[in-house]
Amino acid sequence: MFIFRKTWIECKFHCIQVRKMKRLALIAGGWTLLMLGTAGLFLPILPGIPFLLVGLTILSMEYEWARRWVGTLRRRFPAADRKLQGILTRL
Repeated sequence: MFIFRKTWIECKFHCIQVRKMKRLALIAGGWTLLMLGTAGLFLPILPGIPFLLVGLTILSMEYEWARRWVGTLRRRFPAADRKLQGILTRL
């Protein structure tokens, strides 16, 4: 019986593809949450602020402008920061 093994290059290429897909999913998810949060500010059925905070936190992993906003919000609202970090550790 022949067992197929991937070469080192194939494994490296697969790893790079998986990393790119995760990055793309995080960016898309962050923007989606940001849009839902914006809509939630005007619609009574969506909680706008939590969606905005989680979306900004996710986008802060990739974008410098989001990182600055999150840093400012963390300094201004430390209690909300602790709650948000608790939520994100469960993800």
